[in-house]
Amino acid sequence: MSDEKDIKQKILHTAEEMFQKFGYSKVTMEEIASNLNISKKTLYKHFANKEHIL
Repeated sequence: MSDEKDIKQKILHTAEEMFQKFGYSKVTMEEIASNLNISKKTLYKHFANKEHIL
């Protein structure tokens, strides 16, 4: 279970950094997943869309 929490925290941290650097509207879910070296399926397992990451 802690691995799931770790992944979720990594997603939140990475997405926040990307939103600050590039702007929220410019960052896609695919780019977040790619930056983390995870599949889009894994990303969507934790967050239904970008709004849920905020």
